[in-house]
Amino acid sequence: MKGRAKKRIVLFVTLSIVLSIICIMLIFNYMMNRYIENEAKQALQGEQQAFQLDHEVDHESMIISFDTNTSMQVNMLFLTEEGTSTYPYMTDQEKRMITFINRTTPPKQVILSETIQDEHIYYIWLPLHTEADVLEQSMVLYVNVTPLTAFAKTMNVLFIIVLLLCTFIASFYGFRLGKHIENTEEKMQQFFQNMSHELKTPIMSIQGYAEGIQTEIIPTEQAVDVILNESQKMEQLVEELLFLSKMESGQLHEQKEAVEWDEMIYDCVRTMDPVAKQRHLVWQLHIPDALPLFYGNEAQLTKAFSNVLMNAVHYANNTVTIVLKWDASHWYIAIQDDGPGVAEQDAPYVFDRFFKGSGGHTGIGLALAKDIVTLHQGTIRLIPPETKYTTGALFLMTFPRND
Repeated sequence: MKGRAKKRIVLFVTLSIVLSIICIMLIFNYMMNRYIENEAKQALQGEQQAFQLDHEVDHESMIISFDTNTSMQVNMLFLTEEGTSTYPYMTDQEKRMITFINRTTPPKQVILSETIQDEHIYYIWLPLHTEADVLEQSMVLYVNVTPLTAFAKTMNVLFIIVLLLCTFIASFYGFRLGKHIENTEEKMQQFFQNMSHELKTPIMSIQGYAEGIQTEIIPTEQAVDVILNESQKMEQLVEELLFLSKMESGQLHEQKEAVEWDEMIYDCVRTMDPVAKQRHLVWQLHIPDALPLFYGNEAQLTKAFSNVLMNAVHYANNTVTIVLKWDASHWYIAIQDDGPGVAEQDAPYVFDRFFKGSGGHTGIGLALAKDIVTLHQGTIRLIPPETKYTTGALFLMTFPRND
């Protein structure tokens, strides 16, 4: 299964481009050939009619008036009854034309097309008679369309070059798109596997303690505490999944309202304080007074901040530090714990959904926080070890000021 998406996309895109350019080439060549043929015939017919009319009006003077409205130049060549030119001086093209006429003896008064030594010629051979209807000489009208056919060949070469270039570019981007789709499918499959595992773990725990109550092996009070705790974990996971689903489907909108950063942070700290006390953690809050307002969705921002804060409380050894700062253009919120920190190999993936790092912990809390921060035109990142001076993990959230 792996690799099929890339192959199918590359094949589809390549075939589409190849067929499109081939169709364009066929249409161009057909239209170009029709244009050359029609223009050449129109020019020859116009000159033929003009010559016949002038010949009838003044046969002896042989006055010929060429039509200058045609898009092609019509050349004229007079031949004697023996097939030689009536003029002593001839161009190389005229010499080739006379040689061709004498060698092939084409039908007269018919417009024909021929390639003579790499030159594409449209011509008509007209007999000239005296008043007594005696053939005294003949005239050849011809048009050299070689420049136009050369232009058509050049365009075909350009089409082929464009075809090769577009095929290469399409294959490259098609391969990248296919790879992205495969990675997305793989992540989705991994997401559902991890989600099933995350839900299965508390369910099995609840089932085990429920059976313990039933068989009276486990004290009821102890079992109830575990069951309630695992139920809360399941409820939180389901809520996060529903929130994530709404966000990806576009059902969540940034309903802007006035947000007081200090009050929101204090509310989140108060919510996490019981857990922090159980782990004997100390809060270090650096939040200035008289803050400007930020406009965003307070419920979503609270969820994002709580998820990052919960991560810090989970891994901290003694202290969780929160720092709030701002300047003329941005807000900066830093959350740091003094725990073991994030392994270097895990750092690029901490915001991936259900990523299982070296510590074995999985979830979507940080991924959800990043989505919410991004929804508010902000950024969140894990500060790499070389830019921090204490142990633990340091997460920095940045928001543009909109007050």
